[in-house]
Amino acid sequence: MNEIHITGNARVLGNARVLGNAAVFGNAGVSGDATVSGDAHVFGNACVSGDAHVSGFARLLGNASVYDTACVLGTARVYGDACVYGNASVSGDARVSGNAVVQAGLIDGDALITSTSDLTQVIVDDIVYSRFPQTDGSIRYTSTSYDVPELVRMCLDVLAASQEADR
Repeated sequence: MNEIHITGNARVLGNARVLGNAAVFGNAGVSGDATVSGDAHVFGNACVSGDAHVSGFARLLGNASVYDTACVLGTARVYGDACVYGNASVSGDARVSGNAVVQAGLIDGDALITSTSDLTQVIVDDIVYSRFPQTDGSIRYTSTSYDVPELVRMCLDVLAASQEADR
């Protein structure tokens, strides 16, 4: 049995849909053509809009926002003032928080992105290559197409080191 929960000052506007056992509560909002489904929860002041999807057991809370065609899936968490948009996909046990911004690419596994400096990305011929830390301190590389070639990994490492030096 599906039990959709929309409580508190939560708002679901436009063509937005809340399906399955999903819950939207607090001051959260879902608008546009966005969908919250499965057992996902959107709460606090979080916002889902555009054509974005939040599903599975994902959690969106705090002042976080997900919009455009972005997806938050699995048991991923997006919180704080984090923003996921564009064609980005956050899945697995990934955690995106703080002031982190994810605009493109695939963020998965045990990702731990707490600021914009944690994520390094390069786009080549519409393929997004990403480099980010995992909760165990290791670095993960992902691609929206195929495996990440060693040369691209090296470039991402050099770019990340350069950004670290600039801080």
